[in-house]
Amino acid sequence: MNLRNWLFPSLAAFAASVLVMPVCAQTTSAFLRTTCVKVNPGAAAEFEKLQADAIQKLAQYRIKQGAMLRYALSRAALPAGEQAECDYLVSFTYAGFPPELTPESTAKNMKAAGVTMPYEAYTAKARSLAKTVTTRIVRVTASAGGARVGHYIHVNRMKIKNAQGWMKLETELWKPVQEARVADGQLSGWVSYTLVLPSGSSQPFQAVTVDGFPSWDAQGTQKPLSAYVKKAHPNMTMQQFNEAGSTARDLLTREVYKIVLEAR
Repeated sequence: MNLRNWLFPSLAAFAASVLVMPVCAQTTSAFLRTTCVKVNPGAAAEFEKLQADAIQKLAQYRIKQGAMLRYALSRAALPAGEQAECDYLVSFTYAGFPPELTPESTAKNMKAAGVTMPYEAYTAKARSLAKTVTTRIVRVTASAGGARVGHYIHVNRMKIKNAQGWMKLETELWKPVQEARVADGQLSGWVSYTLVLPSGSSQPFQAVTVDGFPSWDAQGTQKPLSAYVKKAHPNMTMQQFNEAGSTARDLLTREVYKIVLEAR
């Protein structure tokens, strides 16, 4: 089978999406395979149904096997439409480096999961509805809480200026701040990722953070960040906190998605 013919089905059927909060032990190195999908005009509802009928069921089976931690499908909210790079992000989280995906293994797992649609029929249907824009593998740097179906997520792409400074920023400075925001109900979850593959200086970004909000309105009713910074770092000023961030990375883009399907 030609690689081009099964790339979208296997990746969108067993691989990735939006950088959504993983559920795994803090001592485990978690990875996310994320795929940006562009859906044909008017095909969104049919695409979501295909994911629910086949991929969500497949993911639930693989999670029960212990081969996967989480699956999520997220729909673009802002930007949206023709100019949006992705209409959906399909994501699969693993407690280690993601396994190789092949048509044979995907077909076998779909059958074992009780998916009534044969693999070949699924691939044909998937190609008729959408196309893969890009697929990436990222590694979890730090996390707090977790977003669920119906929650909104901000996907923030970052250009890293200083790798050591970035790791300290996320694990020592941002994590306790985000934990406090989650505890206060301001966020439903937060996760920080570093890009693993593809890699190199030509990549448009090297890291991603995701902020989860329990509702649409919660995005616009946030309390000042300074109070959480003071609580988490009583000996640090807000200016010092901001400077640590600007020294380590630049925010390139921020996009908003809504989680519409998941399995965990």
